[in-house]
Amino acid sequence: MASRIFILAFFLLAAITAPAQLYDIDRLKKELQVAKNDTLSLILSGSISRIYKEINPDSTYLYADIMLTMAIKLKLPLEESVALGELGYALLNQGNYPRSLQALLRAIAIAE
Repeated sequence: MASRIFILAFFLLAAITAPAQLYDIDRLKKELQVAKNDTLSLILSGSISRIYKEINPDSTYLYADIMLTMAIKLKLPLEESVALGELGYALLNQGNYPRSLQALLRAIAIAE
């Protein structure tokens, strides 16, 4: 009986928080569109990429690529490594294993 109550509570909590996550994604996308600061664009695109990580690998790839471009432009090697890690994970989820490995190895090389 207690396990059924726990399972029911878990699914109710998940149902309540799901729309809030979608709202956060939409809010972050709007902020990214109006961002005038490159550093803010880097942070927002990284946040959106992480949110989409398990939901939509194509969107993860898109926003991680934006993050990578900003990190290279701003000459931030650690952020570049993080962006490459996100790209590698997105490519892995898309089934593109060779490019995923390339991105992840490049991220490790930069991080070292």
